[in-house]
Formats: sequence, structure tokens, C-alpha cells
Amino acid sequence: MPETRLHTAPSAPDFEDCLTALSAHQTLLCLDGGPGGWSYLMWDAPGRPLRHLDDLPTISHGQAHDAGLGWPGHIDGGWLVQLDYEFPVGPWALPLLEPGTITGWAWPLDRALAWDPQGQCHLIARDEDDVTALTQTLASLRPRQLPPPGIHSPITSAWDASGHQQRVEAIVAAITCGEIYQANLTLPFTTRLKAGPARDIAVFLALRRQAPGCCAALLRHRGRSIISHSPETFLQVHNHRATSMPIKGTRRRTANCDCDQRAALLAAAKDNAELAMIVDLVRNDLGRVAQRGGVRVVDPARVIDLSYVHHLVADISAPLAPLVDHRALLAATFPPGSITGAPKIQAMRVIQ
Repeated sequence: MPETRLHTAPSAPDFEDCLTALSAHQTLLCLDGGPGGWSYLMWDAPGRPLRHLDDLPTISHGQAHDAGLGWPGHIDGGWLVQLDYEFPVGPWALPLLEPGTITGWAWPLDRALAWDPQGQCHLIARDEDDVTALTQTLASLRPRQLPPPGIHSPITSAWDASGHQQRVEAIVAAITCGEIYQANLTLPFTTRLKAGPARDIAVFLALRRQAPGCCAALLRHRGRSIISHSPETFLQVHNHRATSMPIKGTRRRTANCDCDQRAALLAAAKDNAELAMIVDLVRNDLGRVAQRGGVRVVDPARVIDLSYVHHLVADISAPLAPLVDHRALLAATFPPGSITGAPKIQAMRVIQ
């Protein structure tokens, strides 16, 4: 893949206006770093289906510049990769699906728009032809006013209160007999949105405006839209050092009570115990691919403040062994411990 460069656009609409203007495209991919972060937008990118670890593209160039929590400061090349929970990696991965099932996609991040924290638009381009094409596209964009997303049918859960109690009791029983220490039980909810243009974008923008985060994404491809709005950093690699920042523990932000809420979260026995278990799991995962003795818990528990909640987060870091690449790193760590449980393999079996 040709090398890419970051170019400053002379003038351009802001991120939201560009997103609405491009809403008719069947493939639309964006990463949003929220306030103080970078945001990225691609469309009509050729996708590569992912069925197993060997399908992941080779990273021959591109650099994600470190910016701490959230998306990197800026990206000039590489790939955007989406993996389903069932993506079959690691020796402990469960055979949840038939062999050959598509459980992820990869898109080359070689032609895109990017906005820095000051709102300046930049072009990610391979050559001058790309720069010209992107500049012409920007000049022709006409933002759309999308109606707010409306709910057409009631929001329903995948199971009722009794079913939820049964599942919780089953997990408690597994913990009591020593089968697992922790499991992440999630409850799916379903609804139908009212008819309207670009409903996925309308939902994404509503979340962005009401609760801005630092690791948001909208991936629309082949008739499916994935909206992610998590502030959690599963993995970040810089200078061949991997860092993971798992989150366990949340408190709602309340006016004039920030100090009390932070103190309560840092002192909460349950939240700290959950976080400590995941920290231990992450240390174990990173230890598979780190230099011997290199895994460090930089901070076992600290509070981050979003506009709407406080979160308890830990920082675990490790220098990677010399021959470890992104495939080996994912094989050792995916799926993340914070969405599975501990020990990971057995927790995944219990959840399944």
C-alpha cells in the first residue's frame, strides 16, 4: 500500500456537517475523539473480510501518534479494523461460529478526512491525485439537517426480570464453587427507529452531542451499522510498548458533588475488587507477549472525568518482545478482559 501523508485542507465544513453531507454512501467510517481529540472520516473504502488471524493485513507503514487517553493524536496511514467478539484468536478462543464465518473487516486508512482538536481539517492522502480529489469533494459537500432519531416501537430486553435473576444466580453459583471470579453479563435491548434518512448517523450525532466521549466510532458497511461510544482504551501501542486501560466502576456526575463522587469511587470496595481482577487478567494477557518481567501496573486505580460520569480506570503497560506484531498481540489479548471476565476462558464459556 502506498505511503500516505497528512495535508492541511484550505477550508472545509466541520466534522458533523461533512458526516451528514456524506450520509448517502453505503460505506461510511468515522472515528471520533470527542472534545480535545482528533476525528476521522472515510467513505467508499474497499473492505477486506476477516475470518481468522491470518486475514489481518500486514502493517508496513503508518504511525498512530500517541495522545494519551482516547484515539491517537493523528494517524497517517495503516488500517482501520473492526473485530466481532467471536473473532477466533488465541489458543483459548471458543469455536462459537462455523469455520470461515466473517467476524471482522479491515479498511485501508489511506484516503480520509481528519479534524484536529482546534477544528482544522486535514487530508490523509497517498498522492497529489488524492489531495485533488478530496479537495474537490470538500468543495462540493452540502450538509444535511437530519431529524432527531425517534423510536417507533417500545424498547424491549432480550429477557425479563426473572430471566435476568436466573442468569445472575448462575454466575454467583459459578463464583461460589470457584469456577470463575467474575463475568460480564450484558443485557441486549431492541427497538425500531422511525423511518427517516441516515438514522444511524442521527443516533451517532445525538450521542456525540449529549454525551461526548473519547473513543466513539460509527462503522457503516454492507448494510450493517455499528455505533460505539466507549471511553475505554483496550490497547494502545507506541514505540513497541503496549498499554491497556480497563474500566470498572462508574458514578454519575452530579452538580457540585464531583469531589465526593470521585472519593466514593476510589473507596468503593466492589468497584476496586472488580478492577483489580481485570488488572490481573490484563497483566497475564500482556505477559504472553511482553519482554520477560516487563509488565507493570503504572496505576492500579485512578478516576477519569467525562461530561456525564466518573470512571475508575487502571493503567497497565508492557514493552513487547522483539518479534511480537499486531497479530500476536491480538492473539494474546482479544477479546478484552473487561467484556469477558476472569479467568477469561472459563468466563467466556459461562457467558456463552
